Amino acid sequence: MSDFSPSPEDEDDLRAAEHALGLGEAGERRRLARRLRDDADFRRRVETWEARLAPLLAGVSPVEAPPGVLARVEAELDQAARARPAPANDNRALLAWKWFGLGSFGLLAASLVMLFVLVSNPPGAGPQMTAVIASDGGPALYAAVIDARTGQATLIPVGVPAAGDPAHAHELWAILPGGEPRSLGVMPPGGAMRLVLPPGTVAGDMTLAISLEPPGGSPTGKPTGPVMGTGAVQGI
Repeated sequence: MSDFSPSPEDEDDLRAAEHALGLGEAGERRRLARRLRDDADFRRRVETWEARLAPLLAGVSPVEAPPGVLARVEAELDQAARARPAPANDNRALLAWKWFGLGSFGLLAASLVMLFVLVSNPPGAGPQMTAVIASDGGPALYAAVIDARTGQATLIPVGVPAAGDPAHAHELWAILPGGEPRSLGVMPPGGAMRLVLPPGTVAGDMTLAISLEPPGGSPTGKPTGPVMGTGAVQGI
């Protein structure tokens, strides 16, 4: 099983990107909102991601939200307003509403995650590959972007509770046609993950999968629990 220990800088940047995209459960977003107020460096990171994402919306016209969404959002906003001060501006709300008409929320969030990783890539980055890990007929769980040249992969949760499940772990697997699943490590509970894929696993016909395992990952080196979701890797 792979060991993944992101640097504090990576963690902060990923959390800032998630917050700028409006991802995360209500409790986690309230915690990050408090940090946004008190931590100048984190606030700068969030503002940087908002500035990166804003041009992507330049040609997108607002659309009417699906029935029932407005009432749900208003209820959540009322709850959030009681828990934290009002934000200084409504840029993130504008981002969310403008994107509502582009597809279902799970795939929308996954698409935005892919966009923010692409925007962040330095000049000279290799060809990019993506995957949306989703349950069969269900919502997206994780979005992945892979640099095909270096094997560096970034995974962001888009439909996973921020608190995680202390009794289980989400383990990531790479599967090539005709091959056995190969563990890539255990996903941080509700958090993002960066890793370098082992040589020989970066291929256009690779599938990423998430299985439900005991804390710490599979004891056998092979999936032992149910498959939570799969996603085919595709070139951009």
